Amino acid sequence: MGDYIRRGPRALNADGWTWDAANWDLASLVAEQSFRVDGLSIPLRPDTENSVMVWDAEHLWTNTWTAASPD
Repeated sequence: MGDYIRRGPRALNADGWTWDAANWDLASLVAEQSFRVDGLSIPLRPDTENSVMVWDAEHLWTNTWTAASPD
């Protein structure tokens, strides 16, 4: 990958596919680790957009912000 990344005057420059490949690699690395919250270990999975998400329904949260806000 290093052969395809160039140093610009203020930032690194590279073709779009190199950034996509780096994002895929990063999403895979993040998904190797479980997300720990409330004493649970939540497994993460990469999706098709280079993000990670929870696939297991028992680990999904529901929106409780409106219930927690004072009237």
